[in-house]
Amino acid sequence: MAATRLKALLHPAFMLRSMPLVVALAISCVVTYEFNAAARQAHVMVEHSMTALAAMDKVPSLLQDAETGQRGFVITEGRRLSDALRQSSWGDRTQLAKP
Repeated sequence: MAATRLKALLHPAFMLRSMPLVVALAISCVVTYEFNAAARQAHVMVEHSMTALAAMDKVPSLLQDAETGQRGFVITEGRRLSDALRQSSWGDRTQLAKP
């Protein structure tokens, strides 16, 4: 009985009738793969954007720190404040790259 069933599945007429189903399944697999790849790429881009926005949120504070240090240097004409300005987070440009 199993041999008869296997013979029916391998019959050319059955294989021709099942071909549209196989093609549809293959197309569905390709479309799903492409969609998931696009979704992954979009996720990476969103993460990058969020990192950039977090860094940009720090800029006004860093600019204010630099302005304050510069103003103090001009007012006091002192070297000590200039060193403090260089050591501030604005002087360390890597702070701009960090989220």
